Amino acid sequence: ILSHGTVISRDEFLQEIHLLKTVGTYTELHKGDEENIKEAYKRDVDRELNEDELETITFFVNGYEMNNQ
Repeated sequence: ILSHGTVISRDEFLQEIHLLKTVGTYTELHKGDEENIKEAYKRDVDRELNEDELETITFFVNGYEMNNQ
């Protein structure tokens, strides 16, 4: 969580916003299907996903599942 770390640059902040908005959109679009979300985000960034991105996706999926039980 960025608020628990050190000061970040504007570019890093914008990257984090993009990650959160995009993963949120994909979570809704794919109805919480973690593998489909990972594949969609991987296509979006055109590379393998890093640990932070994978963790963020898992957090969104967990939240989606909690809200849709």
